[in-house]
Amino acid sequence: MSALQPGQSVKVKLPLNALYRFDQPGHYTVHVVSRRVSSGSIQALRPVGPLTSNDVSFEVVPMSDSDEAEEAASLEELIRSAPDLKTAQQYAERLKWLTGDPSTHVKISLFLNPKTFYPFGVNVSQGLWLARNRALVVSSLEQAMIDPGHAVEITSGELRLAVALKTRLLSPYDASSPKQSSLATEQIEDQYLNRIAETLPQRQGESLVRTAITLLTTLVQRKETTTAQFQAAREAIIKNFATVNEYQIDWLLNGYGKYLADERIVPALQEILRTQHAGLFTSTRSAVFKQLFSLSGTKPFLIEEICDSKSLTQFDVLAGAPFDSLPETDACLLNQIRQFSKGDRRTQMYLQQKAALAARFATAAIYDDLLKIYSTDGSTWDGQARGAMLAYLARYGGKRTLPLLESAMPADAPTLEPDVSFALFRAYYSPVIDSFLRKRLNSPYARQASEAAYEMSAHGPREDQAILRKRLDGWNAKWSNNTDLPQDEAALQAELIRAVIHGLNWQLSKEEADVLRRQCQSDLCRSQLGVKD
Repeated sequence: MSALQPGQSVKVKLPLNALYRFDQPGHYTVHVVSRRVSSGSIQALRPVGPLTSNDVSFEVVPMSDSDEAEEAASLEELIRSAPDLKTAQQYAERLKWLTGDPSTHVKISLFLNPKTFYPFGVNVSQGLWLARNRALVVSSLEQAMIDPGHAVEITSGELRLAVALKTRLLSPYDASSPKQSSLATEQIEDQYLNRIAETLPQRQGESLVRTAITLLTTLVQRKETTTAQFQAAREAIIKNFATVNEYQIDWLLNGYGKYLADERIVPALQEILRTQHAGLFTSTRSAVFKQLFSLSGTKPFLIEEICDSKSLTQFDVLAGAPFDSLPETDACLLNQIRQFSKGDRRTQMYLQQKAALAARFATAAIYDDLLKIYSTDGSTWDGQARGAMLAYLARYGGKRTLPLLESAMPADAPTLEPDVSFALFRAYYSPVIDSFLRKRLNSPYARQASEAAYEMSAHGPREDQAILRKRLDGWNAKWSNNTDLPQDEAALQAELIRAVIHGLNWQLSKEEADVLRRQCQSDLCRSQLGVKD
């Protein structure tokens, strides 16, 4: 944002071709009416009304088809021989502004058979919008989508682009009309989906699975998951999951995994874990494990993943495994924690991961060893590593761990130590930790009490609800009718009410929840809990 100075002009460059296409040669004069100018401070800007620029005149001269064909062919050659994506995209930007049929054929060629720098391709889609002959673009895309040898890629947006262009072809935008005609987007998309689905039996390999992914994901977004087209797409993906592109696996499973829950994809998922390196495909491995946990055949791979010293697969995903503990991981976790315990800062993230995995999967068999390591080296660890190890020690050490928890999160601090507490509650929530939080719920520091209430509702057993309600009643008795409520206390009341209403293991009825919300004594509380006057 820049400021206007008296007596000085400001130049704002607009690529005119991006707004209007000039189909006829001639002399043109244009000016811009802008409402981007405001006055006042940045906190209280007020529009000053429309401002009109000076006129700018220019000549548009025709370009012959032969000249355009030569220029487009040259640009395509430069794009396809470019040494890197940035260079190729610069040539594509030049091609974009050509609008005749010769350049449109080149754009279509580059869109349907893109120049790729794996896994990325040169983007020419905007140039298809600028083409004069929109019917040519639409017909070419329609032919490609029903060609069994051509994969209809979800990543290229081919289907979405075809629908949008066809919609505008049938209902052109009319700037002079105050009311635009309704767009038949859904009907056009429905026609295309039916045509594409009819080609699935003729498709093979990547064309089949990539087109099926486009069908399935689009139908899910349309909430059409009981149709024959959806079932055909789902079946094609399940039978050919081994050919899903490695860069599509994570978003496909994370976004649509529940529609692909089928034991037949287990071998393909297991092969991904065998062949894709943990360091390069962390998000993919996380997605695969999450999917496998809902199926079968995960235990050997999970043990191997936990014992891989270089694996940083998302802990929250691995923690969702259907196993209370895995004794097979004791030795490797103990050795790795011992190794990383005396490392430098670069090893701390591995120490955090292994300590958290020990809290979640290791057994009491290595308790004495890990306690000794923590007692010797723990003071040099970062907060998250200490918090994760404390979760393990609390799980198996019982009340003996309370002094360690008190030391790591002092009672006389305004808040619970953030890194320690984050890793502690995330790694493993044991009865000892719940007992620790019940005590901190009555802390004289409102922020500590708020954090305790939050974690108890997120992880605690059902009986914690009564403890939270008692704390709320005590707060109300102390602060009722107080006209000078400290902000931390107002936030504590909001957190206590929210915790009593909903927890991992309890839920009040709407009527009971509304009664509690009306107890709010501050604007902050009412705002956080959505209480309307």
